[in-house]
Amino acid sequence: MISTGQMYIVKIYRRDDKNPYSLIGVIEDATTSTKKIFRTPTEFVSILLNNKTWASAFKKIEEEKNNGLNKGIPVQISGINEQRKKFKENTAIVALTPTGGQFFIKNRVKRDANLTLKFTPATTGATVKVTVLSSKAAEEGILTKVAFENTL
Repeated sequence: MISTGQMYIVKIYRRDDKNPYSLIGVIEDATTSTKKIFRTPTEFVSILLNNKTWASAFKKIEEEKNNGLNKGIPVQISGINEQRKKFKENTAIVALTPTGGQFFIKNRVKRDANLTLKFTPATTGATVKVTVLSSKAAEEGILTKVAFENTL
């Protein structure tokens, strides 16, 4: 998470309007003059978050996407469903951004419900609080879109 005391200088050298993932730039910590290169929006956000957990999750998705193997990142979801009963189920994140993600679950949940998303140790072992933005029935289950707690 970015603290209020951090300041950065960002230079974007190349960007392709047709492919938003085609991005090259440098982010410099204004207080330490440390510079890091980023090649995708995901790398940029990972540097800002300065969090190896998120960086490894984003990197795994990027690699799988580039290799055509994107089956999602395994997670365990827990919370309260529409019937006000606690639930816990295993699923996989099928889309992950710096601000949230999407996954299919069996339990129907209400908009603005608070859930806990736990990445399996094989990927990161991180636990994150999320808020439901939307959910709709689909063939694979209930597609649930969430925002990470610190991005609302």
